[in-house]
Amino acid sequence: MLALVPRTLTVIAGRPAMGKTALALHLAHRSAVERGRPVAVVSPVMPPHSVVCRLLARISGVALGRIHTEILSDAQRERVKEAEAVLERSPLYLECTRALDHEELRARLQGLRASVGALELVVIDEPEELCSDNPWLLLADLAAELDCAIVTTARLSRAVDERCDHRPTPHDLIDRLARRHASTLLMLYREDYYASKTEHPGVMEVYVERRERPFMAHVTLDCDLATGVFSPREVGALDV
Repeated sequence: MLALVPRTLTVIAGRPAMGKTALALHLAHRSAVERGRPVAVVSPVMPPHSVVCRLLARISGVALGRIHTEILSDAQRERVKEAEAVLERSPLYLECTRALDHEELRARLQGLRASVGALELVVIDEPEELCSDNPWLLLADLAAELDCAIVTTARLSRAVDERCDHRPTPHDLIDRLARRHASTLLMLYREDYYASKTEHPGVMEVYVERRERPFMAHVTLDCDLATGVFSPREVGALDV
């Protein structure tokens, strides 16, 4: 679905609740849990418990809402318990400090890399909350310095919601600097986000723009946001 390339910055952009954080954590799960590669997840906004619950939903297949409220059947409770054991064994590390500035983030990630040997991936949710005028440039430089892939989320403007075709374009980014410094830009769209009755429930369209070899691609995913599970359906090129 998405190859993680060392020393690159990938930006996942979408409207609130579109699924950008879920997709970023899906990539973290794929690297840390499925492949056993060291991954750091940085969230200046979400508390650690919220991040852990999302990952437990992804591993166990139990809906996030049930895990949060602890309204679980005996079978679901056992699956969550098994998921906790899997997550504890995985090389996934959380950093959920609020108001983190770039130098603090850099120092903590450098310390983590020194202790684990190497990082395959760093996921940073809501990088706009980092104390920096241009977090995108800092994260692109950090990806090169740490020799790892960095995946972040980014916000799209309300203009997407106000037009007839809600599919996003790079011009919808609230901070256009994200596009300038990203090696890959992923823009998310779900029809069921805008229409309760749709022929395509649980389908996410991902519009992919790459900077080094300029082209646009269209990836279609099956997504279950209740568990954070994504699987590819179709990949195609777009005329640009």
